[in-house]
Amino acid sequence: FLLWQFAYTEFYFSPVYWPDFQHLEMRRALEDFAGRQRRFGRTGEQVAELRASASESDWEPAASWDGANTVASRVAGDRE
Repeated sequence: FLLWQFAYTEFYFSPVYWPDFQHLEMRRALEDFAGRQRRFGRTGEQVAELRASASESDWEPAASWDGANTVASRVAGDRE
């Protein structure tokens, strides 16, 4: 049952069933994903300490990556 595989997995549960899952629901899922804080096993306090103690060149949080927003824009742009 692969519980170890789910250690840092982020799940998203949609109330919409797959046959009705359209581009708007995909956009909602991507926006939800983009708004999450990536801590990589640390607590929120530990992440805050790292940000406070490190310079910007030393610390680049993964949450600053805008890939999910880019994908959401492409999904919306393809359908509009």
